[in-house]
Amino acid sequence: MEDFDFRYLVFFDSTSSEKFNTFKNEENIKGRMAVEQALQKKKSIKSLFKELPGRQGISIAKSGKSFWSKKADNLVLPFPKVEAMAVRNLDDEQISFLSDRDVLVIPNTRIKRLTHVRRQDLKHQKPLAGAAWHIPAVLGNTKRENVGKGIRFGVIDTGANIEHPEFFGRKIINVRVRGHRIDRNEGPHADPLNHGTLVASLIAGRNVGLCPEADVAVCDVFEDEYATALDILQAISWLADNPFGDGKGIDIINLSLGIQGYDEVFRSAIKKALKFEGILFVSAIGNDHHKNGPCCSPACYSEVLSVGAYGKGNVAADFSNCGLSKMGHPEQPDLWAPGVDVYAASSDGFYDFVDGTSFSSPLAAAAAGRIIFNNPKCRRNPMSVSAFIMDNAEVCANFAGSKKMLKCPV
Repeated sequence: MEDFDFRYLVFFDSTSSEKFNTFKNEENIKGRMAVEQALQKKKSIKSLFKELPGRQGISIAKSGKSFWSKKADNLVLPFPKVEAMAVRNLDDEQISFLSDRDVLVIPNTRIKRLTHVRRQDLKHQKPLAGAAWHIPAVLGNTKRENVGKGIRFGVIDTGANIEHPEFFGRKIINVRVRGHRIDRNEGPHADPLNHGTLVASLIAGRNVGLCPEADVAVCDVFEDEYATALDILQAISWLADNPFGDGKGIDIINLSLGIQGYDEVFRSAIKKALKFEGILFVSAIGNDHHKNGPCCSPACYSEVLSVGAYGKGNVAADFSNCGLSKMGHPEQPDLWAPGVDVYAASSDGFYDFVDGTSFSSPLAAAAAGRIIFNNPKCRRNPMSVSAFIMDNAEVCANFAGSKKMLKCPV
């Protein structure tokens, strides 16, 4: 089944749950057809998601105790962790029916990854001494090693070569997400686009990562240059649930991807994962040279920590977006982190120097992991972690947005 067999994403909230309590009385509305099969006469959306099987990434038809009928399996794909579902198709009357009950219906759109602004391919297997300037830039004299054990990151990206020496001895998994399917995807060729490996190494790499003892679950959502909104929704839901098979979810999710401008396609899922699962979301602001907005989504959401790029000498990168947001967010980005000549592990088993906000974002995510590691009471409290980061950032007048430069004293 292809992603675009599911043409719409449907998001419910507490208001829509209450309004659906009267669902069964509306016998003459054609628009209830697809949703009724999904609800199977449940009284509310809230009760629906309580009884759904918690495990994602499997065929709903194989879930055994699910109340979903075979016909409903073909119509809907549920995401209980974020109170959403993918629906194969809805006509205008059905969409109107859902919208009248405060249910958000969004087309399953294509999402483009944030590409490198520049990449210098270095054909050597051993890390260069002193090349990872981002480490002292963020940590100062703080010890990097032996930090992060038990902290869990999700990386929604292009996959990762988890056999790279940077990840030796680390707990890191890589899965391929395509709509309703989630498959393990390991080996040296798991990241042909060479993006997710770079990102993951800056979080938990042995030599270049800021949180080197952490666990990382990487979700490959990109087919060539594009993912779909459904792929990303599936990845968020899976990461929030049980990615390592021990019943525990993720602490922090990094999103070095986006849609140019203001788009609400991710916002409901992110809000639910933040509220119910206590996950902190960190996202790259984008590389479009925009100085007065719009910045890309999801970085422009108020629920997400947005990160821009700067280079050596504390000079803001000219490609890094900044400006006002229309998504309830003040001027952006929230934070600036190294994003020029960043030294990271590449998917070919070597190392690269790369430019881009894609590589600033995981440094901020890694700093958040260090904060949770050193302050366990902050776990599942993303607002506290964000506040700690912002309180310890260094003000730099050269920067736009918050003018705050990432510094991590722990």
